[in-house]
Amino acid sequence: MGDGGNSTNTLNTEAAKYMAEKVPVPEKGGPKTASSIRTKWSVTLRKLKALHNEIDFVVSGRASGFTYTNDHGFNIQPHQEHAWEGYIQQHPKVKPFKHVGWPLYDRMHEIIPAKTTGQYVFNASQATSASQATTTPSMSQSESQSVPNSNADSQATGEVEDPFSQPQETQEVQTMQANSPSVAVVVDEGVTVRVMHSAPNSTVVGSSGRGTPLSKRSSSDEFETPSTKRTKITGPEAILSEPSPERKKRAQGLLRESNGGIEDSDIFGEELTDVEKATLHILFSRDVTAADAYFSADETMHLQVARVLLASARI
Repeated sequence: MGDGGNSTNTLNTEAAKYMAEKVPVPEKGGPKTASSIRTKWSVTLRKLKALHNEIDFVVSGRASGFTYTNDHGFNIQPHQEHAWEGYIQQHPKVKPFKHVGWPLYDRMHEIIPAKTTGQYVFNASQATSASQATTTPSMSQSESQSVPNSNADSQATGEVEDPFSQPQETQEVQTMQANSPSVAVVVDEGVTVRVMHSAPNSTVVGSSGRGTPLSKRSSSDEFETPSTKRTKITGPEAILSEPSPERKKRAQGLLRESNGGIEDSDIFGEELTDVEKATLHILFSRDVTAADAYFSADETMHLQVARVLLASARI
């Protein structure tokens, strides 16, 4: 017998030989083969496990008001009749054991692993119970070794983030680097971009405060919004909401234009020196979020955004 009560190939083959000797010509069906025996045993074992689990549920003390013994089964008394009728409607497999035990209950412990625990255990496996007694830590040990889990806390309090909730008006885009100060740039009313420069691995942090490295983000990180809840966004939000490859491609395309992406008609033409333009060109090529901060800003604010980026750049 294999793990979990599954029959092995050797057992199936030997059983087929035994059946061929005892019943050479079956009255119904063909000769029993190793394959057919394995299939039949799998179906039977599944039914036995289901019944065993139903009784084990009561033996472990999880069915309030009921007990089970091999001698008298559930031993239902007159005052329990009403509760018993309701119980067997939900658990019909245990109906035959109202006053009689199941002869195979202990035998099933030898076939499948028993994991019975609880205060009112009558037929718990000794080996399993002993191993649990030696491996289960005390309450104080469990508490002292526990590690806070923010996800577990949110689930315990019922506060689960809705993947289809409307985005907050404030978006924070951070490029993480040690000892790099963050610079807050207001690119439009109600929209703030926070930039930290010159980091090879960028991290986007939304209003929830959870960061995801841009280089490691996968398609599974983005939720598919139902068509009934999709809204069209424009302006800076449209640029910042694009996937990183598209934003990078857009920034690189603009950088290939004249003056490194800065048109002659732009306010940079008169207000910035050639060195400052070159610095911005290098900054945009290194940091797509810096390019986002400039290209998503209103034209009248390009100079102010550029000044802030130059002041915080480490090139």
